[in-house]
Amino acid sequence: MSKVKKVFIDLDDDTLMEVFCTEYDTIVVSIEGNNCSSIELDVSTAIAFSKQLRTVINLAKEVS
Repeated sequence: MSKVKKVFIDLDDDTLMEVFCTEYDTIVVSIEGNNCSSIELDVSTAIAFSKQLRTVINLAKEVS
């Protein structure tokens, strides 16, 4: 497995969001700003979450 971490940085308030996979096949989404929080998802839950996120993104695109 490759060691890849994708990081998103909000330039307004320096909030940092990163997504990566652990060596135990767990996907971690971490958000660090004024408060820090993270969630760990197994692969099947991450797939379901990504499908729901895509649905919500498409709805948001229709509204704007």
